[in-house]
Formats: sequence, C-alpha cells, structure tokens
Amino acid sequence: MIAVLVLAVVSVNACKTSPIGTTPASPSAGRSPAYPASGPLVLYDTTGQYGDLGELYAVQAGNPASRFGSWWALPVTKYTSGTVGKYQLTIYI
Repeated sequence: MIAVLVLAVVSVNACKTSPIGTTPASPSAGRSPAYPASGPLVLYDTTGQYGDLGELYAVQAGNPASRFGSWWALPVTKYTSGTVGKYQLTIYI
C-alpha cells in the first residue's frame, strides 16, 4: 500500500514539470498566448416574439461561463465583425 502511494506521488510531481527549455508562465519569444486575456462573450438575440428573454438567457449562460473569467453580454444587433477574436470563449443564445 505504501509503495503504491509513493509511486502515485512521484508520478503526479513528474507531471508538473515543464519540458526542457520552456517556462509555463510565458509563451515563446515572439508568440502570443493561445487565448486572449478577456473572458467569455455571450451574444444574445433581442428580436422576435421572445426577444425580451434574450438578456435573461445571456445572464444564465454567463454564470457557468464565468469559470473562464469575467464575461460580457452583447446583443447580436450590436455585434461588429472581429469582436469574437477579443474573447476567450463565445456563446450565442
């Protein structure tokens, strides 16, 4: 039992190390991180018979999305091209 526990601890610690020549805190020189710094963007519809509910649904979707950082809600009618690229995650309701 003790040998298995020691082996598991050694295996977990080995997984935490970085590959040779890299640091986990910063990307390689001249490269940007994989995701932008902003959190999720929640786009919601405000048109049609149930358009009034769009913002309420956006808030409900934003709560679990906040796991990725501060989220922003925006009506689809105010969306401009390229906005998605500024956010880590986009949700369309």
